[in-house]
Amino acid sequence: MFREMRRKSRGLSAEAALALLESCEYGTLSTVGGDGWPYGVPVSHVVIGGKIYFHCAHEGQKTDNMLREPRVCFSVVGDIRAVYDDGFTTYYESAMVFGKAAVVSDESLKRRALLALCAKYLPDNIDKSSAGARAAADIEKDFPITAVYEITPEHITGKANAPK
Repeated sequence: MFREMRRKSRGLSAEAALALLESCEYGTLSTVGGDGWPYGVPVSHVVIGGKIYFHCAHEGQKTDNMLREPRVCFSVVGDIRAVYDDGFTTYYESAMVFGKAAVVSDESLKRRALLALCAKYLPDNIDKSSAGARAAADIEKDFPITAVYEITPEHITGKANAPK
């Protein structure tokens, strides 16, 4: 189903690729539109229990695409820098997940994912008790108009080129 990596020596283990997915700040969600055109959009995400969660509106291009075709690709790029190391090269780390996206209908899981997103992107604000309450209040205020999607990985791959 998935092509074998050409430069196997640069491959990451599934565990290392998942760790990179967890640590990266943003990723690109790729879907396919009804007209067959690819659609890639950056999203903020969080990994919980090996699954990827992100929030969006209940309508829009990516939502339409995922509802029509749940198979998606999600990719992240970690540390990257161009260097001259016995020739021009780029040091990088990246990971890709191929899986199926589904809207989270369980309200408890949806709240957990939204709070995890708040904690990931604003940890200094969430750690304070009043800010944590404020985040929960904001989540509740926008809860009806916010969708949360879950990507269940079917294939994870990662690749890196690091200094020797």
